[in-house]
Amino acid sequence: MDEEGKRREAMAMLKRGIAIGEICTKLGRTRQWLGTWHRRFAAEGEASLQGRSRAPRRRFAGI
Repeated sequence: MDEEGKRREAMAMLKRGIAIGEICTKLGRTRQWLGTWHRRFAAEGEASLQGRSRAPRRRFAGI
């Protein structure tokens, strides 16, 4: 299962009422990871579960 799949599965498990600790154990992730994605999902919906670029948004000119 890829990262996005794990995020979607975690949100589905939360909806079903499965305990946070059990979700983390099944997916091999931490509570912090689950909390981060749950907050994003609550704020932004399904689109938030896709990965985001970690590249800088803009480049600064050299001195």
